[in-house]
Amino acid sequence: MKLIADDHQNHFERYSRQSLGFECLAWDKKYDGIENLSMRSFIGLHEKFPILRSERYPGGLSIAPGITVDDEPNAFAARNGEHHFVGVSNSLAKKIVHYADLCFCQPFIYQGKYGSGQFLVTILEQVQHRDELEEFRMISEDLPELPEDPERRRLSLYVSCVMFRFVLLHEFAHCFLGHIDYLTENKKLRNSRIYELDLTQRSSGQGKIEPSLLHYLEQEADISALDSCLRIELSGECDFGFFSKGIPEDQRVELILFAAYLMLWLLASTRPKNAGAGFKSHPVPSMRLRYLYQWASATLGRSRSEYVLMNHSAMSQLKSIDTRLRSGWMDEDRLEQFQLDERRRQSVTDELKGLRYMRTTKP
Repeated sequence: MKLIADDHQNHFERYSRQSLGFECLAWDKKYDGIENLSMRSFIGLHEKFPILRSERYPGGLSIAPGITVDDEPNAFAARNGEHHFVGVSNSLAKKIVHYADLCFCQPFIYQGKYGSGQFLVTILEQVQHRDELEEFRMISEDLPELPEDPERRRLSLYVSCVMFRFVLLHEFAHCFLGHIDYLTENKKLRNSRIYELDLTQRSSGQGKIEPSLLHYLEQEADISALDSCLRIELSGECDFGFFSKGIPEDQRVELILFAAYLMLWLLASTRPKNAGAGFKSHPVPSMRLRYLYQWASATLGRSRSEYVLMNHSAMSQLKSIDTRLRSGWMDEDRLEQFQLDERRRQSVTDELKGLRYMRTTKP
C-alpha cells in the first residue's frame, strides 16, 4: 500500500461529498493560488515515501489529501475504511494569504537587521519572473492592500505556502502518529474525524473527549509539523519554485518559524466565539504558541546556536505586529488547565506505540 493512495483525488472527492457535503478544489493547475501549489508540493514530497506501518495496522498508512470548497476556514484529519484523509478548506487558504500580505505590507516587519546582521530586502536576488508574480492569481481578492515591493510580495507568497504546508503536515501528523486510530478505537471518535477548529462541536464529537488528551495530541501534531517543515527546507526538498529561490538558508529557517507562529495567530483569531468551548479541543492559543516556541529553541539550539537567535527574531516579528494591532491574544493571562499529568502522559504514550506508523523494511 502506497503512502499517497492510488487515485487519491477521487477517494478524497468521494469522501468529501458523501461524508462532509463539500465539493473539492481542483489543484492540478499550474497557477491557481497557494493552496494548489502547496498541495502539489505535499503530494510530490510524499508520493515516493516508503510504506509506513503500525503494529495495529500492518497493511500500511494510505493517505488521500485534498482541498474542500467550504466557507468555514478549517482543516481536518479522518479515517474511513482503509484510507486516512487530510483536508484543508479553500477558505483557510484565503485567510492565510490575507495574514501573510498583512504582515509584509507593514514596513517594520523584516526591515531591520537580524540573524546574520544582513538586511533581508537587500540580500534577495532580483525577481527575474515578475510576469509569473502577476500570473499567480490571488485568491484573497478582497484584500485592500498588497506589498508593493516585488521582493516583499514574493516573501509573502513564500510564507503563505509554508503556512499552508504547516497545516497539511499538522493534519498528516494526526494520521501517522496514530492519533486518529487511537481516538477512534479508544474514545469512540464520531466519524473518525477531528477538526483543526471545532467551531460547533456538532460533527466530530471532539467536545466529548477528555480535553487534556486532545491538547496533548495537538501539541504533538504542532511539533511534528514544524519539525517536518524545517527538515524539508534544510534537506533542499522544498519545491515552491521561484518564491523560495535566492533566499539564503538562514533566512528560510527564520521565515519558516515565523510562518508557523503566524499560523497559530491566524487560528487564534478564528477560534469559536465561545472561547471556553474552543479550548476544550485545542490548547489556549498563547500557550500553544509558547509550547512550539520552546520546542524550537531547545531543538534548534542543539543544531546551531544561531538558530536560537533566529527563533527569537521570528517571535519578535510576530510580537511587533500583535503590539501594533493590539489584538492581545499573545498576552492572554489564562492558565492552561487541561494538561496531562506525568503518569497519564506516559500511559497515553504507551497506548499510542502500537498505533504509530513508521518506516519498515517489510516488503
